[in-house]
Amino acid sequence: MLFKNAALCDYRGTKMGDVRVQDGIITHIGHLSAYPNEQVFEVGGRVLLPAMIDLNIAPKSLSLSRKSLLSLAGKALKGGVGSMLLYPHTSPSCSENGSIELIKSLNAQSPIHLLPAISPLNAQGKLSDISTLHASGARAIFAFSDTPAHTLMRIAQYAQMLDIPLICFCQDRDVSDGVMNEGLLSASLGLPSIPAYSQTKEVAKVAEMLFPLPIKLVFDTLVYPRSFEILSRAYGLDSINAWSINAPDSINTESAKNIESANATHTESSTKFATNAHNDYNRLPPSFKAQFFTQTSIHHLALDESLCDNYNTAAKLNPPLVDKASQNTLINLLQNGSIHTLTSLQCADFNAKKDQVFELASFGIDALEVYFSLLYTYLHKAHNIPLEFISRLTSYNPAQILNLNKGALDEGKIAEFIIVNPDISFVLQDNFSPYNQQILHAKIEAFFSCDRIHLAQKE
Repeated sequence: MLFKNAALCDYRGTKMGDVRVQDGIITHIGHLSAYPNEQVFEVGGRVLLPAMIDLNIAPKSLSLSRKSLLSLAGKALKGGVGSMLLYPHTSPSCSENGSIELIKSLNAQSPIHLLPAISPLNAQGKLSDISTLHASGARAIFAFSDTPAHTLMRIAQYAQMLDIPLICFCQDRDVSDGVMNEGLLSASLGLPSIPAYSQTKEVAKVAEMLFPLPIKLVFDTLVYPRSFEILSRAYGLDSINAWSINAPDSINTESAKNIESANATHTESSTKFATNAHNDYNRLPPSFKAQFFTQTSIHHLALDESLCDNYNTAAKLNPPLVDKASQNTLINLLQNGSIHTLTSLQCADFNAKKDQVFELASFGIDALEVYFSLLYTYLHKAHNIPLEFISRLTSYNPAQILNLNKGALDEGKIAEFIIVNPDISFVLQDNFSPYNQQILHAKIEAFFSCDRIHLAQKE
């Protein structure tokens, strides 16, 4: 199949061209002529990008079933996500052998690829059979930072042995039993709050424990600027950027210039502090250094805690939305390269569980279906963040973390991409969404996967 006249966009840049796909693999990229009897899809100058990969997706109400997974796949198709790592703490756990077999059977018939993650502890709090689960198809380990230190280290050693990423949700659950971010707003509303240190102290602990191990370590859904500052001061911001997936020499985007400019603006004193603090890390040989990756959600970049005013349960997330100043700082961190991957943080629940008083309402958000539109609206249009940079954070970097042969428009890569019309705008109509009545921009018109074109609006 030949895709003609596309604006080809991936982590390296955008250019006009054509893409040929044979047996599910990209075989040629350039200005191509159709073979005799070859099927041709006229893209008409619209944007063609690699399908996105999301490292934090949960089924509705954390209930794992054929129905809930098919529903997720349908939403992912419309939202531009081709592969999604499933949050394992479901009922039943998606890292049980029976659940993995269910996921495999769905993958055989769905254009969306569901990737199970491993819950490292069983119901009794003992280590799961991590090696067996990995052999069955699980692609990563998902751990909580407040796991006992000795157990967390053993889990990390499994990640090292199996050469799979460890995704760590940094939160001390003993002090995070509130319902929104700690601050003036939570006090004025009389709501129990979640303090920033419930995350920041866990980031410091995990980084200090695991940085000598040669593993890929993803700090999941960091939302407090202090969390990034801890990593920066402990290991040097330049080093954190170096640990992230390096840009190829050919990249030529404004975002790359922004990253270099932002790094150059660090004060002399902070650079000196970071260099001194980083000496211990530099003494380690390269084979004994962790690769740290930071992840946050589009919602913490697009929204702030003011949406919780008037007890709006649609804005109740975990981690919570932060204050406006912190949100702006997160945008700056994104622009200077300190955030490496983004997630839709999909974790929907039944509307009846959201339509309650704030303290009793469930956490979570259902936005996977409009994920690309949110990225385009709140990052590209609002902050001029290039689509190439967004593709790096949502496709290329996650593919590298999971060792997937996708996430870029390269010959030899799996052909899994989306075709986007950036000129379409629409008003989101969802009373249970924090984006209700907001104008969103760009819409996915086609999704190509498994040698088939799926028209997103018709699925």
